[in-house]
Amino acid sequence: MLLSSQTWGAYELGIYGAVNAPSGTALGGFDPVACRFGGAERGDARFTAEYGGVLWLFANAKNHYAFVATPGLFAPMLGGYCAFAVSKGFTASASGESFHIEEDKLFALDSDQSKEQWRAS
Repeated sequence: MLLSSQTWGAYELGIYGAVNAPSGTALGGFDPVACRFGGAERGDARFTAEYGGVLWLFANAKNHYAFVATPGLFAPMLGGYCAFAVSKGFTASASGESFHIEEDKLFALDSDQSKEQWRAS
């Protein structure tokens, strides 16, 4: 079930709950800026920022600076938890490997299978 834009306000970073960062880094260390522009790319420990109480990694300096300037534009909705799981009433870890852009918002998912199920519901 895709969330309507009216629902998103309640699920923005920090409002839904703590940012999903079981490994200590948001999105499992994937670069949220790269995800936003369609590519799953692992972050580099040389380019980091803290936002929402967790560490975010970036593939390069350009992406790091873009995030620092406007983190709300690049941080995933739902605190980075799997959008499919949240649509079913629970949370599950997600990473930047599987994601979906909907109405200019980044949603992380735990797998491509969850992505397809979420989009179909």
